[in-house]
Amino acid sequence: MNSFLKEKWSSVGLNFNPWEYSRAEKQGILLAIFQALNVLAALELSPSDMLDFCLDMESLYNDVPYHSFNHAIDVVVKLYYMLYDLQAASYLASYDIAALLISALCHDCGHPGLNNLFQKNAQTELAQKYPDAILERYSIDLAMECIAKHQLLRNVENLRDPIIRCAILNTDMTRHFDVVEECKALVDALLDSTQRQSLVNILMHAVDVFNPVLPWPMCKKWSDLMNMESFNQGDLEKQLSLPLSPNMDRETTDQRQVSLDFGNIIIRPFFTEMVSLFPVDDVLLPALEANMQTWSRL
Repeated sequence: MNSFLKEKWSSVGLNFNPWEYSRAEKQGILLAIFQALNVLAALELSPSDMLDFCLDMESLYNDVPYHSFNHAIDVVVKLYYMLYDLQAASYLASYDIAALLISALCHDCGHPGLNNLFQKNAQTELAQKYPDAILERYSIDLAMECIAKHQLLRNVENLRDPIIRCAILNTDMTRHFDVVEECKALVDALLDSTQRQSLVNILMHAVDVFNPVLPWPMCKKWSDLMNMESFNQGDLEKQLSLPLSPNMDRETTDQRQVSLDFGNIIIRPFFTEMVSLFPVDDVLLPALEANMQTWSRL
């Protein structure tokens, strides 16, 4: 399976476009990454065990423009880049890496394409069930049910499911600046279990907001999909006479300015903090600057 990944890696790196692959190929890429990073060995699972889990997880994702299974696969691929190419794996134990990759695959399962603010304003069943981080907590519950169904952790004691819960919870954008503070607190040294959880949180959050540091074609494609999903939500909010969420009104939202603000205010400070941990300044920060320049010219 490692040979499969090597054959595909030229197009499965930062330029990865999940729409160019068949369903079977995407599942093959997932299995190859899990095997290459020793997840199967760490969890004492067969490829068949993991494939069954991945297929079940795929069924939990909805057919929405952005928060789809393609996004989940893309996040796993970007984690492979961080863990392998940028050598983040050297800071983590094998079960941390396993938990991180499982979290990445599961982190948006069940996402309906309508964000937390919509859930709250519409007082949906999910909003009534979860007090905060509504969709993240929903994804956690679905993920843990699927993990239990497949007994994915049956052979390991060191992998605690709170690692997975915490990693997914930290994809909530309201926690962004908390994650940045965690990044500031870490230093290049041997990490204890608490610090490794912080690093898991940082990596999970980073790859979930990775789009602005991708090569321009994929940066633009993911931005277009996010716009599509956002405008669908805005249309529904108008139909239901709900408050319009920020950047969801197709008549007034400027994709260019939203992208510039997100890149400059959210991504640049975060990835700059990561320089002390990983060599993100070699490729990722220059890509961000190039994308910001391209957005500014549109």
